[in-house]
Amino acid sequence: MPYTNEYNKLIENEEGISKTAVIPRNLYKIHSYTYADGERKNLTGTKVAIVFVFGKDTKTLYCVKLNDLTPRRFLTWLSTITVNTPIDIKKVQELDESIIKSDKAGRKLFSTYIKGKPIYNNKKPVYRTYTIKGISSISKIHLKPEVLEQVL
Repeated sequence: MPYTNEYNKLIENEEGISKTAVIPRNLYKIHSYTYADGERKNLTGTKVAIVFVFGKDTKTLYCVKLNDLTPRRFLTWLSTITVNTPIDIKKVQELDESIIKSDKAGRKLFSTYIKGKPIYNNKKPVYRTYTIKGISSISKIHLKPEVLEQVL
C-alpha cells in the first residue's frame, strides 16, 4: 500500500530542481524516470517516487524509497540519524543540515544506519538506486516545520 498521500500531508512545499542539483541527505519526488529496460514512466499521484537520498556518485543516487514505509516509521528512523547538538529549526534550510555527516556516496549511512535495521527489513524492499541520467523530472521536498520539530 503506497503511503504517498500521508507523506503529502507532511510537505510544506516542493520545488523543481535540476537532477544534477540533488544533495544527499534530503527528500525528493521523482516525477519522471527512464528505467534500465528503456521504458520511460511519468509517475503521478500515488505512483510518484518519494525518496530520501542518502548518497550520490557521478552516475547514481542511493535512496530509501518512502512510498512503502509509513511516515511514522520513516520519521522514527530519521530521528536516529540526526545530529546530537541542539538545532534551531528556524535556521534549518535543508534537511541535510540536521543529519549526521557521511561520505557523499552514503556508504557510512547505509552500513551503519540502514542495512540490517528495521527500515531496511520491510515487507517491500525500500533500498533503491536511480541512475541520474534516467531522471527526467525531480523536485526537492521541504517538510513542515512542526514535522521537523518532532524529529529534531
